Amino acid sequence: MRAWFWCSLLSLVLLGTLVPACGDRDGGSGKGKESSPPAPPPVAAGLFIVGNDRGRIRPCGCSKPLLGGIERRLALFGALTPEAAEASLVLAFGDLVEASGRQQELKVESFLESLTAIKARVFCPADGDLLLGTTFWRESRQLASFPFVAGNLTKDDRPLFEPAVALDWGERRVVVTSWLSPRSSLVTEPGVAVVADPDLAPLRDLLEEGPGRAELVIYGNGERAEIEAWIDRSGLRAAAASVLVVLRGVSDIPDLLHAEAGYAVLEMGKKGRDVARLDWPGEVRLERFTLDSARGRDPLAIQLLDFYRDQVREEDLLGKAPMRGEVEGRYVGAETCMTCHVAAHQVWKGSGHARAWATLVESGDAADPECVACHVVGFGLEGGFDPAVPAPVDVQCESCHGPGAEHAAGGAVPTPAGKLGERDCFGCHDLENSPAFRFEDYWPRIAHGK
Repeated sequence: MRAWFWCSLLSLVLLGTLVPACGDRDGGSGKGKESSPPAPPPVAAGLFIVGNDRGRIRPCGCSKPLLGGIERRLALFGALTPEAAEASLVLAFGDLVEASGRQQELKVESFLESLTAIKARVFCPADGDLLLGTTFWRESRQLASFPFVAGNLTKDDRPLFEPAVALDWGERRVVVTSWLSPRSSLVTEPGVAVVADPDLAPLRDLLEEGPGRAELVIYGNGERAEIEAWIDRSGLRAAAASVLVVLRGVSDIPDLLHAEAGYAVLEMGKKGRDVARLDWPGEVRLERFTLDSARGRDPLAIQLLDFYRDQVREEDLLGKAPMRGEVEGRYVGAETCMTCHVAAHQVWKGSGHARAWATLVESGDAADPECVACHVVGFGLEGGFDPAVPAPVDVQCESCHGPGAEHAAGGAVPTPAGKLGERDCFGCHDLENSPAFRFEDYWPRIAHGK
């Protein structure tokens, strides 16, 4: 399937027909679109750190500004001059995803192809990636033009991936390895082990090859103190010309720290919303590139995302989404609610909630269970949304107030959810999907009463 995609894509390129997809994939209907920010400045050559996408292959359109996604990341690297691209080094680190399942596998396949497109030189998986299983990762190597590296992961007492790789970067040699925390609760596959103190002889050999000592980049997924303690035990700081430690981090924004031990520490940032560029080694400086609408949308990434959407649809992942229970009552629909709540219904009809399903149809995501979950009534519940119809759709009254059959039959029966407040919005408008959500700004758009 993937081979077919790349052959088709090559044909499009040769014919000169590879153009951005039509429609507004970022803003859905176009209502409430972002204003275009000024064009970004040129991107200089350097060491680029990407990854930790956590499944965010494209930004959710529920909150502005829309940030991240492979379309904008490829656009950033596509804006590099040929000279800057040649003089740069791109390193990619996990977690690309942080869950298991077929949809996450499809995402990783697209992520790996996008990393190949930006000429990443290495990828270090983290424990969230390993939830997909080692068989999947072995089979996925054909999609990547770069090696997978894990310094202390073994399968049946043998290295799971390459323990380290040496990369030529201009006149420098950079050795990349990783150290995953033995305390991780996500590494549960039988036979897979995280070794606290692995054999470092192969890594030291790579550092000492050539006329001078190499630079060393270490990716770590544990606590900073835990990783630094291992570096102290290992003696690697003295073996390398300089050391850069890349941590998964806790913030959405990349941050540069300086360890007292004499090496630089970079926290990556989460969800792929920024790309970090470092001037390293030497006087270490960080430059952040936020992936907003000013970056544009890369044509190749658009093709990758369209192919991803097609696979989600063809494999009917929406129809295969697991059920989590039954509806306690019966949904009656917004038109029934209108019988008594005319003014509230008018407010709803004029809101984005009433167009929630249409935005997914327009963006091509109406078959994606991750998107559909917040755009319909009763997702994952027997008696709620049925993908075969599909109905009931949109964020209707009962999405918040609960099944209204008993309430509609006799107004004295309250709606099941009772009195609602700010926290009830967070089920969908959470930090992952609506990072800029502020109740005091959003509530006036749907404010209604009895």
